[in-house]
Amino acid sequence: MSNGAYTTLSKYYDRLMSGYDYEKTFRFVLQTIKDKTKGVDIACGSGKFAIEIAKYGKTVTGIDNSQQMLNEAVANAKREAQNVVFAYGDMENLKLPKIQFALAMCDAVNYLPNKKSVKKFFSSVYDALENSGVFVFDVSSVCKLKKLIENSPYYEDYEDLTILWTNSEIRNKYIMDLTFFVKDKDVYKRFDERHVQSAYEYKELTELLKECGFEDVCVLSDKFNAPYSRSLRYYFTAVKNG
Repeated sequence: MSNGAYTTLSKYYDRLMSGYDYEKTFRFVLQTIKDKTKGVDIACGSGKFAIEIAKYGKTVTGIDNSQQMLNEAVANAKREAQNVVFAYGDMENLKLPKIQFALAMCDAVNYLPNKKSVKKFFSSVYDALENSGVFVFDVSSVCKLKKLIENSPYYEDYEDLTILWTNSEIRNKYIMDLTFFVKDKDVYKRFDERHVQSAYEYKELTELLKECGFEDVCVLSDKFNAPYSRSLRYYFTAVKNG
């Protein structure tokens, strides 16, 4: 059975994201938004960032274009006893209220298909931010996405689930085909999903942020220090001073 992105994956997303350094990234985000109290977590996925930020007394709304992921986020917030609002929304057609901070973590920007759509997204965030508002996001680097192709195919095997990943590159798009074999009593059911990401150099994203009016743009590597060419991830912060 073929499904859209984050249909079957939503149920297993947190398990499969074990390689993402949530602990360090949480600290980085909280330090960056500091005294900001109201914001949004765009492409919030299972709600981890929104829920963690809410624990510090901040008002945050999680936005995602996958209803299945939103369902997981709502369940996670209830489990953590956190009052977080989650809403359906598309990154390419955002309508945001006035906010003091915005997040777009875990490759959200990689899912935008081209620089035009990235700039439109950045502009939407800029327009929604109050003066001195902060924008925080991260992306998988070109280096990381190429490594995924080099290591393709590969699989992950669990007691209740086996996933086969096949990665390819087509016209500067990085295609990730996921095949899930989900255990259901004595049989396994197969589900397929396709994810498409685009790779952006950190320098071109920096320029796009500045073109949209952002200032104090800072880029860090996967080690949270100065960016370098073989970094697997880049972290961005940008401020609206206008």
